[in-house]
Amino acid sequence: MKKVTTSSVIAIGCALLAQAGLTSAAQAQSNGGEGGPATSAAMPQDPSDAGIKDIVVTATRRSTNLQQVPVTVTALPAEALKAQNITGVLQLSDAVPGLQVSATGGNNLYLRGVGSTSGGYAEGQVAMYIDGLYLTNPAMSIFSFNNIDQIEVLKGPQGTLYGRNATAGLISVTTRNPGDAPRLDATVGYDNYQTRTETLYGSIPVSDTLAANVAVYDTKQNKGWTRNSLTGRDGQTARETAVQTKLLWKPGSDTKVTANFIYDTNNRTYGLVYQELPGTIASDGTPFLGGDRFVARVDPKAPLKAQIASLKIQQDLGFASLMSLTGYQHSKQDLVALGTVATRDGVVLDFNNSSRSWSQELQLTSRTSASRLDWIAGFFFFNDHTVQSLGMYTTCSGSVCVPGPAPTRATGRPKTNSYSGYLDATYRLFSATKLTVGLRYTNETKSLTSVRVPILGRPDSVASPTLLFPGTSGIPGSTNFEKLTYRIVLAQDFGPNVHAYISDNLGFKSGAYNATSFVNPAVKPETLHAYEAGVKSQFFDRRVRLNLAYFHYDYKDVQARFANPPAPAILRNVAKERLRGLDVDFTIAPFPDFSVNGGFEVLDSKYIDYPGAVCWTKGPDRTVNGVTVGTVTSAICNVAGRKVPYAAPFTGTLGFSYTVDTNRGRFTFSANDRYTSRYSLAPDGSIDAPRAHNVNASLAWTSPERRYDVQLYVRNLTNKYSYAAGVTSTSGFTITPNAPRVFGMTAGLHY
Repeated sequence: MKKVTTSSVIAIGCALLAQAGLTSAAQAQSNGGEGGPATSAAMPQDPSDAGIKDIVVTATRRSTNLQQVPVTVTALPAEALKAQNITGVLQLSDAVPGLQVSATGGNNLYLRGVGSTSGGYAEGQVAMYIDGLYLTNPAMSIFSFNNIDQIEVLKGPQGTLYGRNATAGLISVTTRNPGDAPRLDATVGYDNYQTRTETLYGSIPVSDTLAANVAVYDTKQNKGWTRNSLTGRDGQTARETAVQTKLLWKPGSDTKVTANFIYDTNNRTYGLVYQELPGTIASDGTPFLGGDRFVARVDPKAPLKAQIASLKIQQDLGFASLMSLTGYQHSKQDLVALGTVATRDGVVLDFNNSSRSWSQELQLTSRTSASRLDWIAGFFFFNDHTVQSLGMYTTCSGSVCVPGPAPTRATGRPKTNSYSGYLDATYRLFSATKLTVGLRYTNETKSLTSVRVPILGRPDSVASPTLLFPGTSGIPGSTNFEKLTYRIVLAQDFGPNVHAYISDNLGFKSGAYNATSFVNPAVKPETLHAYEAGVKSQFFDRRVRLNLAYFHYDYKDVQARFANPPAPAILRNVAKERLRGLDVDFTIAPFPDFSVNGGFEVLDSKYIDYPGAVCWTKGPDRTVNGVTVGTVTSAICNVAGRKVPYAAPFTGTLGFSYTVDTNRGRFTFSANDRYTSRYSLAPDGSIDAPRAHNVNASLAWTSPERRYDVQLYVRNLTNKYSYAAGVTSTSGFTITPNAPRVFGMTAGLHY
């Protein structure tokens, strides 16, 4: 396919409109508001209207009707999250076509095939936000959702309106604000893996100007999804406790101050269990033992503690609103797991990651009025100090150790200072035509120092600390990156229920050092040039909603982490990619109590250039000391023309919800099927995730007075065995399994 230009995108957008047989009409009235998170998922609507409810999103940093936002957004209000039993990041992909979540030591997120397994080594391509605050450490996005108003998933670069640039997109989570009336919600739950869960939410007005709330989440999974055949202990378990509290103070009619604090501690081993790829044998003779078994000399663990605090001040200035958001974050995670896929005698990795960051954002948003021009201007400062310590050693009993390299512990201290300023303006060219131009300038300084220290108590420890970086290699210990990014959007309303747009967007992700490997310089920034044309429409008295978007990405200097066992992973720029596809989202509500919703993404991805990749080939099995073992060979290759990992050619969701009101209460039955076609888990295609259906269902009852409710649910109804990630090395082919069938019940009390 020839390179897509802006003019061709315009032609595509016009063709979509022509095909739909649309005619121009008056501009639809938008729902303006102050910048910042929306406080309600649903817009006011006539109760007699049987059509699909409007949804308010903050994708453009204003509270706006989802159908009039010129960007691909999936919005999941609290009601939808509850109906689909989405309680964490791992389940989000069941509701968002094109989103892949690979739980490998954290949550590695991919949108439209863009993402990486950088984990704690670098910020992700998909940014995570909580109440407008950017989350620094990718591992911090693993906390479970509780006290949620709405989740928004934005696809495509978000480089001009949000605190940090992100090439793939972002996930924005909005939690409840304290209300003017007392409120209490409590739930308890239990599932077939002996998982008990309790939640509590309370809100109270302290005075006429002050309100407070608190949310508590606690869960413990006593039985794992898999069991270690070597140690007899369970793997893929979870233990988590989280608390969030907010104070909302309104000293005057034009001023709002919100203090927000979140504490989370958890130990989840999802994504840290590796099994042999079915049909293969590892180099130590371990075969595939079944979906509920794995073999490892050590039981993986990854305890994480995180504290997040923010202070938001919003002031109405008359002509505009001013928002100040100050944030502080601290997280610490200690991960222990095997560093290679040799399951019995593997090198043990002891990875400690501690991060402390400050951020300050100032944003001035014009008041929506009869003026032709709306604008948002802002400044963002970000400072992060991270300490990453990686110890590698074989297991020992006393002074007797499994043969392997001498134990070492390298500690890196990367630092980031980032300043950026942005301006985004929308001008009404005509009554139904808008032109948006956004600019953002980012200037970042990255630095790194690192030392190797002895692992105390080990019989073969390194004798003394050694400075590793910066050293005699000539690689500078500090570097600066700067970039001007932009977005241009032309939007046209065709009547009150049809909105079309075309956009040209340049995304940017800053360069970074690899804090645990010191043989390569800082990677360069990656850029993603995105073109998109979309149509958002509603038909048949708002009983049918259909949104379509075509996108084309030119993705350069892609940052990726390479496994290099038993040495630390290497982070470097690897390739050029081209991704293009079609996003379709629909909702059908033939009558008020029944709705069908779904969507699909068709994605065509390939590497344009990727020299220096590693291609793995399975060799013949052989017998060593009476044990059959597998062999794998590798060679350096260029994988140009091959599919991009985690870029499924087709993903789709189809679900429905049916509600029946009786004199004994309300009954709601919901079901959803997510289908994913076969896709690659490695650049060379050595491991593929097979095509899979993941069916979820729930049946809920709510008492007539809405004070009590009970929900029965099942995830992965067919108990389909599928893969979340894959790793290939000379030791063999291994995969990380997804969750098996999980069913359970929750009961709630509401006042």
